[in-house]
Amino acid sequence: MIEKANDGWFRLALDHGFLGDDREFLLGVNHADDDSVPVLRWARVRLVEEWDIMGAGAATGVLGSAAGFPEFAMLSLDGSVILRGTTWQEFIGSLVVPDPHRVQIIRDYVARRSASPRTPAAERAEGEAWLRAFPRSKHPNRSDTSVGASAAARSWIRTRRSTRPPSGPATTGRRRRAEA
Repeated sequence: MIEKANDGWFRLALDHGFLGDDREFLLGVNHADDDSVPVLRWARVRLVEEWDIMGAGAATGVLGSAAGFPEFAMLSLDGSVILRGTTWQEFIGSLVVPDPHRVQIIRDYVARRSASPRTPAAERAEGEAWLRAFPRSKHPNRSDTSVGASAAARSWIRTRRSTRPPSGPATTGRRRRAEA
């Protein structure tokens, strides 16, 4: 099941131009000192030749909570593709959002975070720069605000999970890794 989920993630990454020639991308990493509110920052990483995002990667706690239980957000270096991994009771899922700047709910979220005095100044500046880099169309229409969401819905990959999360440390067979 983990191999099937990895294959689905990779297919989405290739089909939507997520990975460049160097196979680098941004990974949302929690920098909080404890289990309180997450402090997410983007870390530039490279997908190495042998990798296992949904298994060994998820087991590290960086890409999930255990092997087969991914929970991550990834962004292409040019900001044009978001890839997200998550789990439900019986499924592992990967979701791609091409052209996130065209999805109104994402633009609204970035605008709210950028305007909030509680958001760190550097994060506010990054959000404002992103909104300026991808201005709204002068003549918005239904397709401008829904294209990313509908493409994401069509690009949803689910893999049925056959076991519950392990109670102890997770182990996998052949390990693949991403280097930071």
